[in-house]
Amino acid sequence: TLAHEIKNPLAIIRGSAQRLGRLEPEAERMAAFVVEEADRLSRTVARYLDFARGAGAGGEAGGSGGEAGDAAAALAATLDLLEGELRARRVALRGERPAGGGSAPVRLDNESLKQLYLNLILNALDAMPRGGTLTVETAERSGRVEVAIADDGEGIPAATLRRLGSPFFTTKATGSGLGLFLARRLAAAAGGELRIRSEVGRGTTCVLRLPRRRG
Repeated sequence: TLAHEIKNPLAIIRGSAQRLGRLEPEAERMAAFVVEEADRLSRTVARYLDFARGAGAGGEAGGSGGEAGDAAAALAATLDLLEGELRARRVALRGERPAGGGSAPVRLDNESLKQLYLNLILNALDAMPRGGTLTVETAERSGRVEVAIADDGEGIPAATLRRLGSPFFTTKATGSGLGLFLARRLAAAAGGELRIRSEVGRGTTCVLRLPRRRG
């Protein structure tokens, strides 16, 4: 029922954005973002349906661990998408954006990578309600692509940190408690891992490590 009630307005949002893009050429880029994100959200609803049917408890999240993606390109696209959000929340972006020519192929499709990055970055923004600095760093170590996303918010107490990523555990009044859980399962599906470290008063860093895809 929830999936049905979400997908109907999404279809209207998508169609309206397409028409706006044709009416206002200068708004075409923003309209394209709306269409793209409406499609992504529709697919995300399908993932939650899989979780509700038991796939989240027994199988790989999304089943996309074998598909090719580019960790660097997906990160750059996500940062482009959130450019206005960072500005509205008075958050400065620090760190080199992945270079267009510096690809980082991994065993996770771009859609799943984007979902994962959005979860981590939006969590970081929520941790800085009065603004701050978002630091994004990419590297390759021992055949693994490593992406670190850090905020300079208030940090997370150790007792709470131990429970982060558990299904339905959340510290947000309107959170589902599934974002980090699914993010970790997506990383694991590609043979990688997602680790979180935090210090009260100094902020939180999420480190995603994925094996670089060969061939």
